[in-house]
Amino acid sequence: MVEIIDEAEKKAIEVLKKRCHLGEDGFKTKNGHIEILWLTDRKLTTLPDSFKDLKSLIHLDLSRNDFTTIPETIFELKSLKTLSLGGNLLTILPESFGNLKSLQELFLGYNQLKTLPESFCGLESIYWLYLDGNKLTTLPDSFGELKSLNTLAIQKNQLTTLPESFGNLKSLQVLKIHFNKLTTLPESFCNLKSLKELQIHFNKLTTLPKSFGKLKFLEKLFINNNQLSTLPESFGQLESLQELYLGYNQLTNLPKPIIELKSLQKLYLSNNQLSNLSKSFGDLKALRELNLGNNKLKKLPEELGDLDQLTFLNLEGNPLSENDKEIYRQGTNAVVQYCKKKLER
Repeated sequence: MVEIIDEAEKKAIEVLKKRCHLGEDGFKTKNGHIEILWLTDRKLTTLPDSFKDLKSLIHLDLSRNDFTTIPETIFELKSLKTLSLGGNLLTILPESFGNLKSLQELFLGYNQLKTLPESFCGLESIYWLYLDGNKLTTLPDSFGELKSLNTLAIQKNQLTTLPESFGNLKSLQVLKIHFNKLTTLPESFCNLKSLKELQIHFNKLTTLPKSFGKLKFLEKLFINNNQLSTLPESFGQLESLQELYLGYNQLTNLPKPIIELKSLQKLYLSNNQLSNLSKSFGDLKALRELNLGNNKLKKLPEELGDLDQLTFLNLEGNPLSENDKEIYRQGTNAVVQYCKKKLER
């Protein structure tokens, strides 16, 4: 039996045991105070008033219930660092949400949120923020005030634009914003200089900001399934980029800046309209995976002969000659050796 020394906390837990079928394995204590509480999958719509007496609570998981609004008692839990409310029926967040100043991890995915209150941007300690699978069309103008934010998952919403302040998220390292309706990115986006991973695929982007190359620490970029036909010149300045996914766009020529990406190890260009590669393509010496499937290549690009590190090559769906198809069927190494011999002639 877990010992709880605070009488108010003890009573609050007893109420939860009766009303919410809370078991002994549903909470954890430290020094006689309740710090962790799990109340998932219980079809809860409200919480008892005594819930506010759990003053030492640090981690609260209320995911996969039936909350349509957030009980006000939660906003009195000033020590709360992790709050999980994913998989509920929330349509709106109250202004009092900004009172949770100690909050570091917030999970609000798969609700029915359409907007966020301005006070939300006062969560100055927030580090991980998950808002995926909602119905958000915009973000507050002051969203950039979340200066501690490291990871933002906001995919599968209905965003069409991002606020100018977005570029103020200087600590952001991981951004998942795929499956939205973005047509452009603000120029301030390029101020996200800590960004290491960007997932922005399945949007409606036709161009990238001119200063996109300022994202010097970017290592992984998923930008497939957009409407890009070119890349800005500064793109070649992404010196840390190791993985680039550009499939399902509208590229008719290989953008020159790609050749400058000397750290690139994975390059996916399938389902574009490429008929050839740059003569300098062989400069991508670190390349290990190359996907050129479903383009318009009529022959094996000789430049592949310089890619000694290549272990995966996809050329399916290209109109190659029968001879080149036979070489391709022999595997990646056979293609590289064949192209290498052609280069030596």
